[in-house]
Amino acid sequence: MKQCCIGIGVSKQGIDYDAIDGEKVHLIFMLAIEGHEADLHLQALAALSRKLIHEDFREKLLYASSKEEIFELICEE
Repeated sequence: MKQCCIGIGVSKQGIDYDAIDGEKVHLIFMLAIEGHEADLHLQALAALSRKLIHEDFREKLLYASSKEEIFELICEE
């Protein structure tokens, strides 16, 4: 069975992550996928990237009130 796990860190205050633009980081994502599932890794990264380009999506994640709400946002088509 192909599986993909995602970890999400959310910080409304932001975290100094030594970003090139000097801005604090508010959202951090970690994808965990079995080593032999390279295609799944790329598919998951592409799907997440398509969502993250939208500022309203990032704002919804940042101000979500529960992990369930974040899960629903990530899973929306």
